[in-house]
Amino acid sequence: MTTRPTQTSVLESLEECRRLGDEAFIEKYASGHQPLGHYLIHEDKRYPMKAVWAVAHRPTIQTRDFKTGAARRGLMALGFRKFLPEKNSS
Repeated sequence: MTTRPTQTSVLESLEECRRLGDEAFIEKYASGHQPLGHYLIHEDKRYPMKAVWAVAHRPTIQTRDFKTGAARRGLMALGFRKFLPEKNSS
């Protein structure tokens, strides 16, 4: 059973991304697929939105199993408001 992300689990995934570095985080959780320009901005740093959302699930889900717009909507529902691009294009 997969547990949906919480604000705490998202913050934990951001911390893991900082600890591993973007490249290693993307390699580990997004099969090395670079984000197509969609990022979460938190504390003036950008994070790969889909990989962060995938890691925030318990257990981690695959980035191919959901669309970028679903990650953005989920993050917004948890109070995250800054993204690149600013408008949802997916």
